[in-house]
Amino acid sequence: MTVLTMAEVLLAEAEQIHDRPGHQPDLQTVRRLKAELAEKRIEPDSPAEYDQIGKVYEELQRHDAMALCLSGGGIRSATFGLGVLEALAGHDLLAEFHYLSTVSGGGYIGSWLSAWIRRDGREEVFKQLKATRQQIERRPGQPILIPDREPDPLHALRVDSNYLTPRLGLLSADTWTGAALYLRNLLMNWAVIGSFILAGVLLPRIAAALLGATPTPGIGWALIGVAALLVVAALAVAIANRPTWGRQNFGQTPFLRRDLAPFFVAALAWVFALRTGIVDPAYPPTLCPYIGASANFCTLLGLGGAVLAAVAWVIGAAPWRAPASLEGWRYRVGDGLATAVAGTIFGLVLAGGTLLYAAASYRFGYFAGIGALILGPLWILQGQVIAEAFLVGFRSAAVLGTDDREWLGRSAGWYAAAGIGWALFSAVVLVAPAAVAWLQDYYLPQLLASLGGVSGIVTAVLGKSPVSSFKSTAKTLPANVILAIAAPIFALVLVIGLSALAALILYGRPNAMDLQTALAGSWGWAIFWCVLLAVVGTITSYFVNVNRFSLHSVYRNRLIRAYLGASNPTHLESEPPPTLSLFTEFDRNDNLHLSKLWPDAPPDHRAFLHVLGMTLNVVSTRNLAWQERKAEPFTATALHCGSDRVGFRATADYAEDLSLGTAMAISGAAASPSMGYHSSPALAFLLALFNVRLGWWLGNPANEDTYRREAPKLGAWWLAQEMLGLTTDDKPYVYLSDGGHFENLGLYEMVRRRCRHIVLCDAGCDPNYDFEDLGNAVRKIRIDLGIEIEFPTLNLLRKRGEAQPESPYIAIGVVRYPEIDPASGRNCLGSILYVKPGLHQIEPADVRSYAAGALAFPHESTADQWFSESQFESYRALGRHIMTSAIEDPRVLQRPAPHTVPVIIEALRS
Repeated sequence: MTVLTMAEVLLAEAEQIHDRPGHQPDLQTVRRLKAELAEKRIEPDSPAEYDQIGKVYEELQRHDAMALCLSGGGIRSATFGLGVLEALAGHDLLAEFHYLSTVSGGGYIGSWLSAWIRRDGREEVFKQLKATRQQIERRPGQPILIPDREPDPLHALRVDSNYLTPRLGLLSADTWTGAALYLRNLLMNWAVIGSFILAGVLLPRIAAALLGATPTPGIGWALIGVAALLVVAALAVAIANRPTWGRQNFGQTPFLRRDLAPFFVAALAWVFALRTGIVDPAYPPTLCPYIGASANFCTLLGLGGAVLAAVAWVIGAAPWRAPASLEGWRYRVGDGLATAVAGTIFGLVLAGGTLLYAAASYRFGYFAGIGALILGPLWILQGQVIAEAFLVGFRSAAVLGTDDREWLGRSAGWYAAAGIGWALFSAVVLVAPAAVAWLQDYYLPQLLASLGGVSGIVTAVLGKSPVSSFKSTAKTLPANVILAIAAPIFALVLVIGLSALAALILYGRPNAMDLQTALAGSWGWAIFWCVLLAVVGTITSYFVNVNRFSLHSVYRNRLIRAYLGASNPTHLESEPPPTLSLFTEFDRNDNLHLSKLWPDAPPDHRAFLHVLGMTLNVVSTRNLAWQERKAEPFTATALHCGSDRVGFRATADYAEDLSLGTAMAISGAAASPSMGYHSSPALAFLLALFNVRLGWWLGNPANEDTYRREAPKLGAWWLAQEMLGLTTDDKPYVYLSDGGHFENLGLYEMVRRRCRHIVLCDAGCDPNYDFEDLGNAVRKIRIDLGIEIEFPTLNLLRKRGEAQPESPYIAIGVVRYPEIDPASGRNCLGSILYVKPGLHQIEPADVRSYAAGALAFPHESTADQWFSESQFESYRALGRHIMTSAIEDPRVLQRPAPHTVPVIIEALRS
């Protein structure tokens, strides 16, 4: 099974959704284009591909597809969407749609409807939705009208309106089960994360113990030899891959592995060599017994640096194989001489640092050793930065000088970051615990513990709160500033605490945190514990599934029980089915495979193709234009799963036949370390640490080895990708989260599919009518798809407090597609019926009554996922009222029947 392109997916969808009674346009062109695509594979991003997708879009315009979009917003949007669905079904309009596009909370109710249709059939579901409030006729002599009972799948939603913990109360089993599951999963993740973090904290202590071992000068000279070889290797790689020498394919990852890493190890080797007795601690310093005076010492290192640089240049540049464009031997010799001079400068900087260390050793004893370990690599790496700066100056007038300057500038940035990062981390690990112990009489340990606890709680709470989302408005600034401060503070306190724990493990005493103890420690035991922790973390991560032992699994199971289990017919049986656990109240038959919704379903059990919108996180993207969004759209349907950039796979073959429940939960994974344009590096670390992870790792559709897997085999590596914000779309696994982290309305994919008429329900939390979700969707559609969308009457919508009875609930949008309509010779136009929850004081009495006590209604916080009966019914009734008022608008009723969706939109537009 090969990777499918977007063009192939769109054609396959068109063939499926239109090949049914009442929806049968001419499909010959669709099938011909499908055959052409299957026969001839075209290179991505090529002119042929653009021509191909253009033909597909032209064909899609002929089909006049219609879509219903239900936005994100948790149970609020799901319940409002329920009312919208009832109103559409009550006017026989639901069957007109070809696509159901959902995101996050809209996916709850969309999946509920899709599962119900798959089980009971399209006609039966639409009939029951239409008649939800009909009454049985009263027989003669009966004084009471008995209302008809609402459909069981709808009644089940009321029962589980508190779907996370259906039984409320501090002492309820559901509350304590949720707490126990969170703590269990947190402990399992800490067994993985904690092992590796603690192993990392041990590395500076291993270095300190090795530094304090003071082996013989012979070992010191061997270390210097190793350092010299590593420097030559690193410099040769850097020289060989500079643009001057015509090599352009050297990326940042190879640079880190083959250039920066060897140079950093060489810097550590030099620091260790200084502690082997090569440098005499007498003052003035000498290199005893080989070289006498400091001047001679500087001369020696300067010449040594020049020789090493020259050797590296000969190896890396290979001037005898240089391109002919490099101005002959004059240019090549000049470049070699400039490199040698830069090497001399590096040697002098190295000599200066060595002499400074010798003087510090004479005056400060063992403190100088710790200082050399912390600051030595920083000094040496900055020496390379200084040398490269002089090299740039010497060669500023040379051919290709601009390219070289940029290349060396990026190299200097990485060197500086590595040196400063090591200095800060090793100082926190080695010096901070000693400082805390020294100041314990001033209550510093207690203060740090309190500060760390408070900052951790603040980060965990605000990090998954709606106020931390990306917005440019000033009202979100305090929360984001608090997060930017709280997360690093907690990380700092955590590392200090783990360093103290490492000292306790190594030395057996809680107060063994002073610097002298670090130098006198056993490096053998330190290495043993470091390796042991790494092995334990690796083995644990093999058994602790990175997906199942996250908050996602708890959330997913309860969503499945509430929304997919609502239509499970076995729940109505008098005897519990064998699949239902009376103890946990979960039924494994509640869930359905996503592929079963369409290809394997009988024709009368299909209604529309359900498109669940997700976000493929690319926080570490190389596309600089995406530094704000940090995300790509990813969709899952009964036919295919994937995205335009990574390709698609057949759903039945993807992720072990992806289930509807998993897709629904991923689409609603609001809180995750990687959250598209909501992502923050500091926040990502803390959310992963506290296991506030609703996202999901799935195999990359572009990867032949992993696309069938529903989780990585070794989760620790991928958990680290989450914590450090390294998610991309070119690795074996991709990290998926809430579709709202890219686009929260489900509009993007429907415009891509060239839908001619779209009903769009925006039930996101937007009390001030900032239209953030709509603006985000329109902006990305214009940037990515080149399609303009206009909403001329959007300014007429009014928020609560400003709304009047005559204020509209809806606005009409115009989509200007780039394809040309053959009949008119103009661009094809699409239309959008935009529905927004509002309160105009003309709603049903019970809705206004609830609103009087809930001042945020109908935009209560998305964090509230526990709906009361009155809350549930108010949002449901409001959705039904708003959609009905649009359908029964006088301008619509004046039109001749039938009042189809296009007729309704056109009447309201006029």
